[in-house]
Amino acid sequence: MNSFEVNVSRLAKSDRALAAALRRNGGGRLEIVPARTGLPSARANGRWVHSSYDPIKEAQAWAESQAHEGGETIVVLGIGLLYHVEALCAGLPRTASIVLVVPDLSVLVDAATARTWGDWVDRVTWAWGTTEAISEQIASVGHPLRLVTYVPAASLHGESYRAIETALQRQIAVQTGGQLHISVVGPIYGGSLPITRYAVSALE
Repeated sequence: MNSFEVNVSRLAKSDRALAAALRRNGGGRLEIVPARTGLPSARANGRWVHSSYDPIKEAQAWAESQAHEGGETIVVLGIGLLYHVEALCAGLPRTASIVLVVPDLSVLVDAATARTWGDWVDRVTWAWGTTEAISEQIASVGHPLRLVTYVPAASLHGESYRAIETALQRQIAVQTGGQLHISVVGPIYGGSLPITRYAVSALE
C-alpha cells in the first residue's frame, strides 16, 4: 500500500468526508523534490515550501518559535508536506488542540502522497470546505484560539487565508456579542495571533 492509501485510510477514521474528497482530487499543486537529506521536500511556483537541505530541522525550528499558552487551540495556516504540523504536535502536550486550515485539497493530496504520516495526524482537526464552513468549524472549537502561520506554505493561498481570517473574526464577534476587536494585520504575514474574549491590538 502506498503512502497516499495509508494516510487517507487513517484519515478516514476521523473524517470520512475529507478522506473521500481527497480520493476524488488529483493533487499536483506541489512539485515534490528530494532534499539534501534524502527526505521529500516541495516547491510551488518555483519557490521552496520546505527546506531544500533538511525539512525536519527547519520544521522543528519553526515549531519551537511559536507562542502557546495552556488551554489555547492552535490554528495552523499553511499545509505544505506537514513537517511543521508534525513538529508542532511533537512539542505540545497531547491535550493541546490543533486545527489545520485546508483551503486547497490538492495540496493535502500532495502531502499525503509524498510521505507516510505518523500517529501525530490523529491529533489534528482538519478545517476544510468553503470559507464560511472553515470559519464556522474553527469558531466552534471554543476559545481562546491562536492562529500561527507557516509562511512558505501559507503564501500559496494568501487570499484564501485572509478571507478565512475575516470570516472567523466575524463569527467570533457574533459569539462574544460584538465585544471583540481584532488586529487588521493577520498572521498570514508571519507570527501568531491570539483571538480570545479580550481586545487584540497587534501581532505578537
